[in-house]
Amino acid sequence: MDKRTWKDYEKIVEKIMDEEMLLLKLSPEFYEFPITKSIIKFWQKTPDVFKFQKFLEKKMTELSQEADSEVEDLDDFSEIIFIRIMALTTTMTVVIKNFNQKTDLFWKKRFKEINNADHNFLIHLVPRIVGNHYLQNFEFEIRNLIIPESLSSFGNRVLNRITKISQEDNIENFFEQLYELQESFEDMLESVSQTEVDISDQELNEAGLFFNWSMYVEASLYFLLLIHENLLAIEEENTKLLIQEEKYHMINREEKISELKFINNEMNYNEDYSKLKN
Repeated sequence: MDKRTWKDYEKIVEKIMDEEMLLLKLSPEFYEFPITKSIIKFWQKTPDVFKFQKFLEKKMTELSQEADSEVEDLDDFSEIIFIRIMALTTTMTVVIKNFNQKTDLFWKKRFKEINNADHNFLIHLVPRIVGNHYLQNFEFEIRNLIIPESLSSFGNRVLNRITKISQEDNIENFFEQLYELQESFEDMLESVSQTEVDISDQELNEAGLFFNWSMYVEASLYFLLLIHENLLAIEEENTKLLIQEEKYHMINREEKISELKFINNEMNYNEDYSKLKN
């Protein structure tokens, strides 16, 4: 089949980034902060993911240097925003950089599917290589993190899962297990946000570092899987083949945007109606 390069898939950058900006804009808990508006404004003026990443790094440095207690709440929300957006831009730039590089002979030999595929196997191989690199980093980092006692069992399960996934040769199984790992972080973070976790005073600082790390890991895995799904969608459009039936994150993302649009329209309608009554 014809050789494809990143040029054939690069439209996913603008698509995913625009979606993320829209999600921020439609989310009242984030959009009300000036930092969110500055992020959206920069991307709209300069839709270049590499320049955007440098902008975020500069902003993050500026925020980390803030010592005024009056902006403490802003810093908390900004941290959440930056963790997610930095995970997105980092993952996107790493995928782009890897996509057009020559595939290492090791990977060609390791994955039998590469010689039998009826479509561009790079759409699997590059996210697989990036995913493997991420897992190596995450394994090293979690071994050096101090995990709160109440979450130690979760940490052990994550470590075991990472080891298992890293040893998986089958591409399809690799991504299935990556979905499961990402969902386990998502479930843990959601549970922590909704329930009171037993953390001692001595563990507070370490717990904060662990939760921030977990948010970054979850977001990185989420965006890597989302990028893979978007690559699949373009390849299916080009080849008229059904490569992967379910695009979990793409579907959920579309539903989330539609839901937020509906809520915002309802809020705007109610606000306009109140003005008319008054």
